[in-house]
Amino acid sequence: MATKEEKERLAKELQDAARPLFSAIGLDEKVIESALKNIKFTQALVDVIKEAGVTEGCPKAKGNLLYTTASKVSDVPMKALESNTEAA
Repeated sequence: MATKEEKERLAKELQDAARPLFSAIGLDEKVIESALKNIKFTQALVDVIKEAGVTEGCPKAKGNLLYTTASKVSDVPMKALESNTEAA
């Protein structure tokens, strides 16, 4: 099991990697700051950005859709998402 320090380090690494991705999809700085405070949501949004294939950026309107999508999937257990993907 990860120590508190290790969890904090991993969270910081995720936040550092996520910030440029969030900026590339056109999110405002206030939205980015808010998103980065929630590690579970941050991971969900990073995953959605990667799945959409827009790690290099996209129009702001598409970025907003990705943000909304991530807000929905961050509430779904990953196990459920994985089994849904396998069935497709």
